[in-house]
Amino acid sequence: MARTATPNVAPRRAARPAKTDAKSPVPRAGRTAATTRSTRDQDRGASFVSKDALRAQLEKTEQQVATLRKKNRELSRAAREAAARIAELEEELADLQKQAARQAGRASASDAPRPRRQRRSRAERDPGDAVPEGVAAAEPLPMDREAEQALENLERHLPD
Repeated sequence: MARTATPNVAPRRAARPAKTDAKSPVPRAGRTAATTRSTRDQDRGASFVSKDALRAQLEKTEQQVATLRKKNRELSRAAREAAARIAELEEELADLQKQAARQAGRASASDAPRPRRQRRSRAERDPGDAVPEGVAAAEPLPMDREAEQALENLERHLPD
């Protein structure tokens, strides 16, 4: 059986008025329902990614993160070493500046070195020099009986 056009069917409308997007007032020209559907399906298909592809992307990203962390650690260590070296060089510079200032001071003051302060020998020192006057008694108190006995015992038992 061959199909034939039936006269009872209403003729299709020739053209619909152009639709406009809510976002823009410009009419969508040249788009039909079929092209809109196919474009929508393509957009959905383009955004669909398989699990394997996502896993591969995740693994690649994790490797990149690990590499960046390693580089960050190396650079941080290098920065700390550089800061330590800078501190050492600054100390050395300060020492050299002090040394140069001392040498310049000696040359300008006089060529003869200052006499050094001499220390007193133990025999010359008086142990009472360390105690200020008025704090210690000028004359020691007389020994009591216990102190005399202790002195006698020491003299008797210790050799001269």
